[in-house]
Amino acid sequence: MKGWKRDRVIQALESCGFHAKVLQQKSLLTIDYKEYVGMHDHIEEMGRNIVRRLHPNARHKHSRLWKKEENEDILANDLKSNTYNFNGDCLASTEETKCVSIYTSLHPYILIKGLGKMKKLRFLHVGFSSSYDDETLELNTCSPCFTYALGYLCLPKRSSPCFLDALKYLNFYTYPFRALPNTFKPKNMGSLEMHSSNVEQHWVGGEHKVLHKLRFLDLTESNLRTLNICLAPNLEMLNLRGCPD
Repeated sequence: MKGWKRDRVIQALESCGFHAKVLQQKSLLTIDYKEYVGMHDHIEEMGRNIVRRLHPNARHKHSRLWKKEENEDILANDLKSNTYNFNGDCLASTEETKCVSIYTSLHPYILIKGLGKMKKLRFLHVGFSSSYDDETLELNTCSPCFTYALGYLCLPKRSSPCFLDALKYLNFYTYPFRALPNTFKPKNMGSLEMHSSNVEQHWVGGEHKVLHKLRFLDLTESNLRTLNICLAPNLEMLNLRGCPD
């Protein structure tokens, strides 16, 4: 969140159940005259070292992931079968990951598949450095993970746990699909941002899900064509700037 505007930081922290004012009172954060949030490099590195120290040789077990190369390696390699030791313990699980921030060139199917394994993920900030659209993705059946990823994205009922069920904050820049997957049931979601996305409606097939905890919704410059405000009864902020009339 370093370098973000003050209001966005407060929005993200409150969505995750934290209080931004406490961090500023303890001098962990600074706010300049343009309302941008800063943090001393030493404090930032100290926080990262705390995360690394818990599992120094197992980065897939880190609760926070912030390096682009490491993120992409973990998400892409998670497509392979998990490795187990003689005690039956999974050696390549990402189920402890709680925070991911990545601007990636990974194919959307690979990204979605990798994120689907992160059952405790509560903060996700993601964007694509390459351009994709829903029609192109639907035709790309040669993708090695097409069948599995399509299950996460399109099937209304699955026996597996809900996709990203614990997520509280989602910022998905240039989201490439026309709707959110039906398996995505963000009952804990406090903030949803999807700038410059291809999303035209909330859910595949027009399914209705009430998001009781959603407080902030920002779909700036997206392709949204229909929106039922009743599905977010506690909404405090709505931004539809640049959406089709």
